[in-house]
Amino acid sequence: MSETRELGSRMLRLVAFGVDWLVTILATLLLLGIVPVLESPDPYLYDHGLAIRVLLTGVFAYLILHGWLLIARGQTIGKLLCRLTIVNAESTSRAGILKLVIRSWLFGLVAIGLVYPEVSMIWILYLLNWVFVFGPRRKCLHDYLMKTDVIKYQIDAKTIESR
Repeated sequence: MSETRELGSRMLRLVAFGVDWLVTILATLLLLGIVPVLESPDPYLYDHGLAIRVLLTGVFAYLILHGWLLIARGQTIGKLLCRLTIVNAESTSRAGILKLVIRSWLFGLVAIGLVYPEVSMIWILYLLNWVFVFGPRRKCLHDYLMKTDVIKYQIDAKTIESR
């Protein structure tokens, strides 16, 4: 399979992000229903231990859903459905595992803002991250920091013929 240098559209990136959030949240809720981590002695008090358990369950769900795809193909479920992939900005080779892990941790910043209201300023940083996608290069701040591009993923004719 070969990738072209055609950048993914802003809309496709947004749809892929939405799909990733939706499936991750649903999987987290499913895991929380299976594992009794939501038990709190007083539901009206903010429980940091509970918040950490929910956050870790979300990270676990993210890794289960997207981990293999990220490492093997440079994609998440949303990017797979939208036919996008993450590559090194200098070439069309897959982004390395370290770059993908750091990019993925940026995905978790919003979750930390949800879990810990006292650090809700993280939302501003996260929104700033997405403002950059409206520039001419269609790259979020995390793409600039990690030197990655999100491009359209295409299978060339030779690959199809060889099947």
